[in-house]
Amino acid sequence: RIWRKTMFPSIAYLRNSGRILSRGILCGNGKTKRIAPSMESLAVSRLCVPASSFSTTPTIPDDSKQSGSLPQIFSSDGTEYGMLLDTRKMPKLKPSIVQKRLAECKTYEGKETSIRQSPWKLNRVCQLAAGLTLEEALTQLKFCDIKNADLVAKVLTRTSNLADINDGLQISQLEVAECFTTKSMMLRRIKPMGRGRHGILHHKYSHIRVVLREIDFPLRILQQKSLNQKKKWLMHQHRAEKDYRASNAKRDEMLRLMKQQEKQELERREGAKGNN
Repeated sequence: RIWRKTMFPSIAYLRNSGRILSRGILCGNGKTKRIAPSMESLAVSRLCVPASSFSTTPTIPDDSKQSGSLPQIFSSDGTEYGMLLDTRKMPKLKPSIVQKRLAECKTYEGKETSIRQSPWKLNRVCQLAAGLTLEEALTQLKFCDIKNADLVAKVLTRTSNLADINDGLQISQLEVAECFTTKSMMLRRIKPMGRGRHGILHHKYSHIRVVLREIDFPLRILQQKSLNQKKKWLMHQHRAEKDYRASNAKRDEMLRLMKQQEKQELERREGAKGNN
């Protein structure tokens, strides 16, 4: 009997000659407990199923169970479908493939120059936001008490507005790819000291550079190791798509109102000319 750990730290499969004998939770005393049927379903992840399908009970056809292919999963209304994939058996993505997919995502750059603070001190705030999604970064900076944390948040918000203007991307669709500081000018002043001596006092300035990148949700979901993390990113993707559709609807409504106002203004001018 060989114990083989799965992607869940506390769940293990008891195998003998390649055949599963029993499934249980490996306890600290070496004994096992039976897993409920609902827990057994956590061993597979539903990568192709949208987040809305988690609230409904999916159905699996009988012919897919009998065949040797991967079983398909359908939503209750039959409009959405996917396949049950065991992520433990999926190979790890090569770094070249990950870099290629990230290079295809849209990026937006923002900067702030000549900030009256040391680059080392300001970089502590920037590293707090680097690598997070834009929503999480703004939340972290909101409760950060370090100097100029609000300034970094202002730069991130201004760059996200640029993404909204150019491509209509919302905050939930962006992540902070880069956020760091560089050295700027340095003012030298006289530092009075005792016994008639003097030194040099340096007033340091800094620059901030921010790069926001569009989130590649399929790649993020595939890179997660646990089902809870995959479900979290599926929910995030569902929320981002909802925000994108709402923003496009609001933008279309604004354009329609502007065209209607221009048309009414043109008719008013033509009516005034006809009266004259």
